[in-house]
Amino acid sequence: MNLAAPSFRIAIVGGGVIGLSCALEFARRGVSVTLFEKNELGRGASWAAAGMLAPAFEAAGEVDAHPRLFELCTASAKLWPSWAKRLEVDSGLSAGYDGTPAIAVSTSRTDLNQLQTLARALQERRVDFQRLDASELRQIDNSLSDRVSHGLRLPTDAQVDNRATIAALVRLCEQSALIEIENRELNLSIQEGVLSSSGFDATLVCAGWQTPHLQTVINGAPSLLETAETSLACVEAYGGQMLA
Repeated sequence: MNLAAPSFRIAIVGGGVIGLSCALEFARRGVSVTLFEKNELGRGASWAAAGMLAPAFEAAGEVDAHPRLFELCTASAKLWPSWAKRLEVDSGLSAGYDGTPAIAVSTSRTDLNQLQTLARALQERRVDFQRLDASELRQIDNSLSDRVSHGLRLPTDAQVDNRATIAALVRLCEQSALIEIENRELNLSIQEGVLSSSGFDATLVCAGWQTPHLQTVINGAPSLLETAETSLACVEAYGGQMLA
């Protein structure tokens, strides 16, 4: 498919941070997009998230994780500074990005064991980090509880004010002449094993939390496409809970 074709149209299902970001990127490349979100833009997981950009803390020490998950998360985290800067310049709003290294702390023996496991995983991957004792931690943040005894400083990890990011994305998507926003569900169908929607050349499903299923038509009969299941051959899944 030729994305540069003037008549090429993409339907995006889900108006969270992923759906909004994809819509904006397609529009920047000159592609017409219709974004379908039945609720308010940017809510769900994108609104409730803690804003952690934490490849080390969340991926490096995860038991039985995909062998390249940490690599993927690290590459993604490295894209954030330049992406957030462009978002701020284009929207005139803060993107909420804070590249200050994250601190992982322990308040119990269980926490400490997890930190030690994480430290070993980072050493194996030759990833930079720093061990901190209680006094060093309080020099960084004197509001920490007295229960905090050990910590790791993680230069790979950062954070973002996700609601600020959403506000900037929504402003740009609403201003774009190539993005149409529909406050409703998209009628989907499965034809010859391919997920499709009438009037569009491609369909990108970015729906997540609070979207347990999508209404589809299979062979002329209504059916529910479970977004948590990836066994259907017509759906290629990348990222989020599907990846996990």
